[in-house]
Amino acid sequence: MTGVQTCALPIYGSGRGAAAGVAWTDVRLSERQFLRLAWVTLGYAIAVIIWGAVVRATSSGAGCGAHWPLCNGDVVPLAPRVQTVIEFAHRTTSGLILLLTAALVWAARSSYPAGHAARRAAGWSMVFVLIEAALVGGDRKSTRLNSSHMSESRMPSSA
Repeated sequence: MTGVQTCALPIYGSGRGAAAGVAWTDVRLSERQFLRLAWVTLGYAIAVIIWGAVVRATSSGAGCGAHWPLCNGDVVPLAPRVQTVIEFAHRTTSGLILLLTAALVWAARSSYPAGHAARRAAGWSMVFVLIEAALVGGDRKSTRLNSSHMSESRMPSSA
């Protein structure tokens, strides 16, 4: 493992030679580890998109009501209906893609020099995830969807 530094991540401490171990900035992934993380992140993102299609196909988008980011006013829905389970699972997986993408950005920044394509790609990935979260989250709050109707902005045009 040439060029790869492995260590336990420190709980506290900073800088090189910190008493608690190696600093966060000293932890680098090998190219193979980084590529594995990037592919896992991409695969997971595709799975979230497919699950979003399931939400749409089953008309479960209002399963959590107009309570975003909560689900029917609860952090974890109690005694949920099938539509609520489908929508809550999608919200949970969508939140996890943000964390996975943040890990990818951190790994790129700590493993590659400034200006490297991996850093740019990871940064753009985070931008797109944040835009998607803002659009979907804002849509949930602004349209106030419920199980009995669609907002007028989502209704197909009759003209």
